[in-house]
Amino acid sequence: MSRVPLSEREKSAYKAIVAAANAGRTCPQNDVIAAIVGTTSTGTASEVVSRLARKGWIIIHRGQSSRLVQITDTGKFTAGEIPKPHWRDKGKPRPVIIVPDAEQHKPRRTQSEIREEAPAPVDREPCFKCGVRADVGCRHQVLA
Repeated sequence: MSRVPLSEREKSAYKAIVAAANAGRTCPQNDVIAAIVGTTSTGTASEVVSRLARKGWIIIHRGQSSRLVQITDTGKFTAGEIPKPHWRDKGKPRPVIIVPDAEQHKPRRTQSEIREEAPAPVDREPCFKCGVRADVGCRHQVLA
């Protein structure tokens, strides 16, 4: 299959995306791609990635604030999950794609788990008899 050749910026971005897919990582964000292609503009980076898709080198599956990228040569995906469709794509049928992230996947903690990990509150009021806090060594107050 003959595809449109890539510019130097597009080649750099493509290599970064392929490396992420091969390593099982998420697709590099626009600020990372911007640094790779030599610009500070995340809009330019986004456009470079979009051009890669238009030229047939990658397929982008977009979410509201994330994307999965499939490399057309190998069929590999970058890691991640697209939980909600992009606002432009709402109502359009789309496949559900979940690719586990080998390095960055961490299960979400519930609020009760977060509360359990929090340290117990310490009474820091000084004793009314000696002026020493209970956590420091007052003998008048009993620590619970």
